[in-house]
Amino acid sequence: PAFTTIIDPATQDEIRIYAAPILARDELVGFVQVARNLNDVNRTLQLLFLTLLISVPLLIIVAGASGYFLAARALRPIDDSTRTARNISAQDLSARLHLPATEDEVGRLAATFDAMLSRLDHAFRRERQFTADASHELRTPLAAMQTIIDSTLTRRRTVDEYEQALTDLKDEAEQMRK
Repeated sequence: PAFTTIIDPATQDEIRIYAAPILARDELVGFVQVARNLNDVNRTLQLLFLTLLISVPLLIIVAGASGYFLAARALRPIDDSTRTARNISAQDLSARLHLPATEDEVGRLAATFDAMLSRLDHAFRRERQFTADASHELRTPLAAMQTIIDSTLTRRRTVDEYEQALTDLKDEAEQMRK
């Protein structure tokens, strides 16, 4: 069997011809030939080409815009986290990401970040409290020592009074050391 395409000299149309031999007991009995005008096929192919020429770029634009929208929506929690992280300082660790609890990577990262901020905030508060307490504990003995020194220096004292003042200063120094 063979396909052949010829141009009809009268109409200039393309015609496809199919020819197949007919065999009976391995002898050639004849041929079957079928011909078809290709105008409808060519018109369909041209319409398909035009449709693809218009729809493919349009589809690419729609897919790109949709992809951009979806990527922006998916990355918004990360952008929010970045902005929040920039605003956090050692003076104010109260800011949190407060992202909805999800089981994806971003949700777990946000929850971990919030937990870390809570621990840091707690540690900084304890440090500030310790500093305030230590400051108070040091100021009281220092004030007492200053009072002892000032009152001792206001006039001449006896040896026993000086010894008593030095003993009181030693007690206050021991209190500060503790």
